Amino acid sequence: MKKPPKEINSTFGYRTTMSSKNKDTWNFAHRYAGIVWFILV
Repeated sequence: MKKPPKEINSTFGYRTTMSSKNKDTWNFAHRYAGIVWFILV
């Protein structure tokens, strides 16, 4: 949540077809996934 991957990559981060479409969806997916992981852990 605090340090999402800066660039779209295939090895690190929340990787789905939709999240890799463009930079906006990549940032949104990591921001949302970070919040969910924070709540669950």
